[in-house]
Amino acid sequence: MTEADPEPAHRRRRINHWDRPPPPRDLRWFMSLIGTGLMVLGMLTLGFVAYQLWGTGIETSRAQSSLEDEFERVLASSPSTARATSPAPEETASAATAPDASAPAAAPPPPVAQRLPAFAEGDAVARLQIPRIGLDVIVVAGVDRDDLKRGPGHYPQTPLPGQLGNAAIAGHRTTYGEPFADIDQLLAGDEVTVTTPAGTFTYLVDGSRIVAPSDGYVLDTVDEDVARLTLTSCHPRYSASQRIVVSAELAVRRSSPVGEPVINYGRPAGDEAQPRPVETIPGARADETRAPPDTSPNTSQPDGRGSGTGGVSTRTAPPAPAPASDRALDPEVD
Repeated sequence: MTEADPEPAHRRRRINHWDRPPPPRDLRWFMSLIGTGLMVLGMLTLGFVAYQLWGTGIETSRAQSSLEDEFERVLASSPSTARATSPAPEETASAATAPDASAPAAAPPPPVAQRLPAFAEGDAVARLQIPRIGLDVIVVAGVDRDDLKRGPGHYPQTPLPGQLGNAAIAGHRTTYGEPFADIDQLLAGDEVTVTTPAGTFTYLVDGSRIVAPSDGYVLDTVDEDVARLTLTSCHPRYSASQRIVVSAELAVRRSSPVGEPVINYGRPAGDEAQPRPVETIPGARADETRAPPDTSPNTSQPDGRGSGTGGVSTRTAPPAPAPASDRALDPEVD
């Protein structure tokens, strides 16, 4: 066909896009609109999940890098920091030179008054190391949402690690670096090392349990003369329906001198009298909170070593007036 040839009659002229009539809004159009909306919603959901599982870890990693520098400065400014002591000679001696097993065990040394900086919530307070699960992380003061985004958080109303009573630390098992992802793998006898400006303290795991989010009593101190450590997190992974609680006891001979209990980063235990609060472990919903049973021993001692939120209770006690060392546990975390 040449340029001079006329256009075939059967060939229709192509209609311009903007001149075309709109498609009819029938059932097919409606279903297509719903399908497009569901696809967009699905992509947004996947993006949110990806951010929660991996993106939040980037945020925590950056925060941990900053906390590392902060904690090193804290240690450098604490000349009285005592490093972990080596095992006593009799612990490494051969069986031939070992002391008589029938001899009474030596009494533990008395607690010392640790010289600690004035911490505020969000500050770097300790380094937590658990070789079994390859954990080496900086612990911050506080267990609020923003605190736990930066790393594991120390309950401010419990003694610090390395002090008499039960120091308690909470951490995520998923999201925000998931520092406590594998604490369910800890076995009895595993080491948990905590370094603070007061020294380095080695704890030995002696048990774990699964509890309800409202069972704040697991943080109570049972024995005021023993330094313990409690780690809490959500259970199972990817769920907040329960809490896993890992408990450990201080290996005194392998640690720096244990200190007297100090709560709220400066106020001695028993400093203020408060009514017994409703306690929750981080993640509990408001309708799950309840007043825990009073399992702590009598705390009306002149040395001020009160109980309060500290260890895993193994015995019950009759109700008593709220001791001055009771603390409220109301962190705003999930």
